[in-house]
This record gives sequence, structure tokens and C-alpha cells, in this order.
Amino acid sequence: MSMYAIDTLEFAKRLRTAGLSQEQSEAIAEAHGQAFREAAEHTLATKQDLANHPTTVEIKQLLEPYATKQDITELRSELKQDTAEVRSELKQDIAEVRAELKQDIAEVRSELKQDIKSLELRMTSRLGAMIVAATGIMLAAMRFM
Repeated sequence: MSMYAIDTLEFAKRLRTAGLSQEQSEAIAEAHGQAFREAAEHTLATKQDLANHPTTVEIKQLLEPYATKQDITELRSELKQDTAEVRSELKQDIAEVRAELKQDIAEVRSELKQDIKSLELRMTSRLGAMIVAATGIMLAAMRFM
């Protein structure tokens, strides 16, 4: 039995007053009542339907763990700021490393120059010793000749 009702008798009386026959009025009223009941059963919510449906508060509680557009916008803004900070820190770190490398390269150059001068001095000394020895050998060889 349907929970929804329409007063078909009153509806039929109105149709008869409008000039339709009793048969036509009753048939139209019954058809209209049946169509209303079927439509109401499939489209209107009952108290039980409403009791089974979550409330707005329950829906908000269910959706609370999920991000909203505002949350995403705030997160995007925070990420941009964090990225800018990291970029700035990286630039500073790179500048410091460059300065350290330049200093290390300058130290290595200085050491190499000193090593080259030391080698030049030793080679000059050895060459001088070799010239003296060669001169001595030549003089000694000239004496025996």
C-alpha cells in the first residue's frame, strides 16, 4: 500500500464540474492518482530515507581529511616560498664553494711556482756541476794528448 494519497473523488468532482462525464472524470482522476503515487514512491524521500542519509555535519567530518582548493592553494604558496629559500641557500652555498675553490687553486698555483723554482735551481746547479765535470774531463784528456 502506498504512503501517498490523492483525493480522487474531489478531483473527479472538479472534472465533472468542468464538463466531463462521470466515467471520464473517474478514469482521469484514477489515472492521475496512480501516476502521482508512482512518481512519489520513486522521487520523494521517506523519513527512513532521511534517517539513512548522512547529515551535513557527517559529510563534513567524512571530507575533513581530504584537501580543499584553499588547502592546495596554501600548500602551493608554501612550496613556492620553500623553493625560493632553497634556491637562495643553494646560490649562497655555490658562491662559497667557488670562493673556496679559487682560494685552493691559488694555493696550488703558488706551491707549483715554488716547486718549479726549486726544480730550476736544482737543475741549474746540476747543469753547472756537469759543465764543471765535463770541463775537467776535457782538460784531463788534453793533458794526456
